[in-house]
Amino acid sequence: MKKFLRKGRSLRFLLPVGIIAAFLLIIATTSVFYLANQQKELLEYSKHEIQRSVAHYSRMAERTLASDPQLLEDGIAQETTDPRVKVLAIISPNGKIIYANNFAWKKIIAYEVIPEFTQQSFDQVTQYRQAKVEFDEHQNLMVAKMSYISPANSEELRSLDKGVVYLAYDLTKPLSKARSAAIQQRFPELVAMLILVIVLALLLNLYVAKPLAYIETASHSIAAGDYGIQIKASGLEELHGLTSAFNSMSMQLAGTVSELDRNSRHTQAILDNVVDGIVTIDEEGIITSFNKAAESIFGYEAGEVCGRNIKLITPEPVQSRHDEYIKNYKSTGVAQIIGIGREVEGRRKNGELFPVDLAISEISYHGRPIFIGMMRDITERKRIDLMKNQFVSTVSHELRTPLTSISGSLGLLAGGVVGEFTPQAKELINVALNNSQRLTYLINDLLDMEKMVAGKMQFNIKAQRLMPLIEQSLKESQGYAVQHDVRLNLAERDDNAIVKVDSQRLLQVLSNYISNAIKFTPQDDDVNLRVQTQEGIVRVSVSDNGPGIDNDFQEHIFKKFSQADASDTRQKGGTGLGLAITKELMERMGGKVGFHSVEGEGATFYFELPLAS
Repeated sequence: MKKFLRKGRSLRFLLPVGIIAAFLLIIATTSVFYLANQQKELLEYSKHEIQRSVAHYSRMAERTLASDPQLLEDGIAQETTDPRVKVLAIISPNGKIIYANNFAWKKIIAYEVIPEFTQQSFDQVTQYRQAKVEFDEHQNLMVAKMSYISPANSEELRSLDKGVVYLAYDLTKPLSKARSAAIQQRFPELVAMLILVIVLALLLNLYVAKPLAYIETASHSIAAGDYGIQIKASGLEELHGLTSAFNSMSMQLAGTVSELDRNSRHTQAILDNVVDGIVTIDEEGIITSFNKAAESIFGYEAGEVCGRNIKLITPEPVQSRHDEYIKNYKSTGVAQIIGIGREVEGRRKNGELFPVDLAISEISYHGRPIFIGMMRDITERKRIDLMKNQFVSTVSHELRTPLTSISGSLGLLAGGVVGEFTPQAKELINVALNNSQRLTYLINDLLDMEKMVAGKMQFNIKAQRLMPLIEQSLKESQGYAVQHDVRLNLAERDDNAIVKVDSQRLLQVLSNYISNAIKFTPQDDDVNLRVQTQEGIVRVSVSDNGPGIDNDFQEHIFKKFSQADASDTRQKGGTGLGLAITKELMERMGGKVGFHSVEGEGATFYFELPLAS
């Protein structure tokens, strides 16, 4: 049945066939029961008939055997005119066949009937006086057995010995006639019912299967892309509702698909015109999409790279790092570089390597991870940065020598080497000296930053006690504190702290922290320095009681050229490089920097270093 249904039979075929098959099954079942009932009635009638007949022959046998046994055969032969009589046999009490109308049955009677009476006394078959009747359905025989009383040897006395009359009706023809009559009787109503069922099947095919076939055809059209198809309502009321719902769904689907198509075109237009290359890969590293900007950046057409491994556009060592990342992601499920921007190298179609700014994000598509790479060619930016750094380095070096000479000359003039000046002249000389020193600090900061960016700054790192460096820095900053009328206070110390640092670079970090704290601390107030050790880490913090750091500026505090007051008229001096240099120096020495500040309540800047073992 399942195999039959899997062949894709049409409902317009299955519905009438199914109804007719069900009807035929019902007809067959009812006919079987009807014929069985007719047969049962015939057998009951035949049973009564054979009971009367066997009783008649039993009495005839008694009378004939009592009067003249020689007349038994002729008398019974005249009586057996009934065509149903298959066998009529009279068996004496001693088990001999006295009479049998069917010679062929004499042997059967001798082997089947007589032993039944020879195995037991004839005196025990008194029940046959009421006739024992059985139906043999294999031979369609109704068999009856009944006893009779045989005469005594003496004429005066009668024996109680009993013989048996064996009578068998052949019901083959009556049963056949009964079945034929039953079929003829039911044939007109069966034909009428069949016609009714065929009409019903056709109506169901017209009002159910045909509308459903329309809906099926329309569904195939929707699957083929004809989303706005409509079908005419037909069939039963429920199918009218189904048709209306289908048409409504089709219109909504057409609108949704149209909207999705517009959104898709809009999204594709954005992807095609965005300046950044967008490349998506699956969890195996296979490229699944490649936008126009990526084509422009790498020189490949999308069709050339989609379906190939990302290694096509990445050189070593990026390839190895990518393979390791994919392996770790599969084993742990942890995406280690998601959301992290980094600079890598890409490889164009012509083999040229170039710098790329890469950011990766992850989405899930049908339960599988998809990685989106945002790529920007930073070749030009790197070239401009190099030019800027070279320019800054050149200018700084070229300015350093004359500026040192100017600062030295102004220092000599301020010291009175060439004689005393008028108060107005002294003030101008001091202003010029202060500004030349600021320029010197700026140039020194620029050169330090240039060295760090270029990787040329040398570090002489060794283990040494921390407190002597702290005290030296406080001593060197004391003059600057007095100039601003601020007190330097070593609030906490740890004389046992030993760290691995470059002493000159650490003094530069401390000088930056302390000078910033002095600049922002009100007059006649304290700058507190603390040295605290905990769990193998030493923290050095410098706190002021100044205005604090604006909340919006805090995330930029350690970036280059960052100042909370960036206007030309800012009250505090500085290049905006000091904290950026401090961060770079500490990270190069294995430490880290940080701060905490509440606006209006001052700020605390700190650095942390691991204790030397």
